[in-house]
Amino acid sequence: MESGELFQFVFSTYQDLNKSYFRNVMSTLGFVLLSIGWIITSDKSRVFLGRSNQIRRSSIGVVAVIALIHTVICVGAYFVSAEKYAQLEEIKYVDVKYFEIYKLNAVHVALNLVMNLSVFGLLMLLIARTKDTCADRTGSSSEPNAASE
Repeated sequence: MESGELFQFVFSTYQDLNKSYFRNVMSTLGFVLLSIGWIITSDKSRVFLGRSNQIRRSSIGVVAVIALIHTVICVGAYFVSAEKYAQLEEIKYVDVKYFEIYKLNAVHVALNLVMNLSVFGLLMLLIARTKDTCADRTGSSSEPNAASE
């Protein structure tokens, strides 16, 4: 394969990786925010989650596994991006300055993970707290309520 064809092949995979990385980060953020909104606004969701510890633990476990998978995918994309960048440098067909913009930056990946893992944490907290919320609404909470004091 000529260097021009090789460059084009590696560069297209490099661009695709960059696009899919950001699509993954943003769609994950969107789905988690949607889930948070569902729990906050839907009485039925809170009642369902508040029914048993097993439902809450299972839900939190699923969210934690999804957060872990998301983290592995993001970190993996960072390393693959660095590898593709090195391959493009090796080919020496085009100066680095023309494709450097597509390189995944470690700081950006870390900030994206902090952002997404924070909302994952908020979602898990909301799921864990649904029992307390349901108890407060039914009046069966162990804490005295302000009206009775």
